[in-house]
Amino acid sequence: MHLLLAQKGTLTEAQDAIDLGQSAAEVIFLSAADTEIAAIAQARRSLGADAPALRLANLMQLQHPMSIDTYVERTARHAKLIIVRVLGGEGYWPYGLEALHALAVTQGILLAIVSGDDRSDPGLERFCTVPREDSNALWQYLVEGGAENSAALLLYARALIGRGEKPAPAAPLLKAGLWWPGLVNPGLEEVMSQWDCLKSPNNSTTAPLSVLPDISPSRGEIESFTTSPLPAVMEEEARRCHLKISPLEGEMSGRTERGAAVAIIFYRALVQSGQTTAISALMDSLQSHGLNPLPIYVTSLKDDISVATVAALFDAAAPSLVLNATGFSVSSPGAEWQGTVLDAGGAPVIQVVLSGTSEEAWLSSAQGLTTRDLAMNVVLPEVDGRVFSRAISFKAAFEYDTAVEANIVAHRPRPDRVAFVAALAANWVRLRGKPPGERNVAIVLANYPNRDGRIANGVGLDTPAGTIEVMRAMRAAGYETGELPADGDDLIRLLLEGVTNKTGDGRIIRETLSLNEYKAFFECLPKLIQEKVTERWG
Repeated sequence: MHLLLAQKGTLTEAQDAIDLGQSAAEVIFLSAADTEIAAIAQARRSLGADAPALRLANLMQLQHPMSIDTYVERTARHAKLIIVRVLGGEGYWPYGLEALHALAVTQGILLAIVSGDDRSDPGLERFCTVPREDSNALWQYLVEGGAENSAALLLYARALIGRGEKPAPAAPLLKAGLWWPGLVNPGLEEVMSQWDCLKSPNNSTTAPLSVLPDISPSRGEIESFTTSPLPAVMEEEARRCHLKISPLEGEMSGRTERGAAVAIIFYRALVQSGQTTAISALMDSLQSHGLNPLPIYVTSLKDDISVATVAALFDAAAPSLVLNATGFSVSSPGAEWQGTVLDAGGAPVIQVVLSGTSEEAWLSSAQGLTTRDLAMNVVLPEVDGRVFSRAISFKAAFEYDTAVEANIVAHRPRPDRVAFVAALAANWVRLRGKPPGERNVAIVLANYPNRDGRIANGVGLDTPAGTIEVMRAMRAAGYETGELPADGDDLIRLLLEGVTNKTGDGRIIRETLSLNEYKAFFECLPKLIQEKVTERWG
């Protein structure tokens, strides 16, 4: 079998066996998180000559057993210390863990295998050859993250191989908070001051932000203002991180007439690594529609402190819409829906994706997003009730760092898809500002070609009955529904009286579309689709 040599400045998408081609170094750091690799690379640059000789690699490039064997033989066997961060436990990378453990035992190499999130994983301890206190110290630097802790990780690694003293323990950082380009740990008032108070022509129909009472968290008034006891957790987090108070610190002036706020929820790791270009692009595009972005980073939507922070911020500046760029779900598939802190205020939650694949791979794939992206960022978020929009950024190797012999990968926003999401957000905000009776809602049911027997088909579901329940709920909420069918069977009878994909002969024609309207719509389609339709149907 042949091995592919990894290319500088490109991303390897396939599961083929590859040779990373890295030379020997004292310390090796492996992780599946590109943001973490970027942060460690930046820390090495900041330390200069004080940093140990270092190699960085993404575990996603070491999935094939032959890739692992080659890396062990060419690079890993020459190291003095190997640090691996594994998300998902031993089962995520079993062959690699066994191979590195065997190497470490036979060659006397220090090996630290640590959990990929903020929960310890005792199952990984059996692979370690460093004392537990050392692996825990390394893990804590990674859990807290940030420039200071990334640099301390490398200094601690240098001490383990006999050069210098161990640095201080990891410095705690906020697990969640507000972010704004150019501002350090901004409070809500600072973020609000960045909002453009001048109304945009595109924002003439959006509702202003809710009027806020005069409150100050530092005066102890936050507890009575919020609707849950969670802010107490935030205050504890602030003390842990040696800050004055939560991200709500500062006097929040009372009456504000600004455009609608749109919350952007994204991972803390992007702030830690400085890879916030896609978030900045989305903020700019929202502002072009007269919307005010409220960017909030979180560790996880399952993390108590992150939930508390979001809850308090939503209480103080209730968003008209939430754009969620985190993956996975809080509820479990098949279990009762739990809801999340994002749903508390009743604003629609739209899912956006920061893709883990390259734009080139996405464009060339008939599927589009990879199976991993679909699972993490589309399928599981749907369990929480998210409405999918678009992937707004893709991974790109923007730099090859010769010092660590690795591609430093970042999210590169795609402008047309960022613009689409911002325009969609503006539409949702505008729609939410209308009373239910003025909203036009379409319910789309399956209508497979040639057979009427599969209308409204849903495997394991009674879709017609479910549709009636939805329409009844809409009527109760104030939507204009007209006279409803009595039940699901009555709905199907009504549909079969009209035109379907099987036939229109002798059917009641209830809906019409003028030729001019059809042509206008058709001309908006991509040229390739227009050509194929014309070629097939004339």
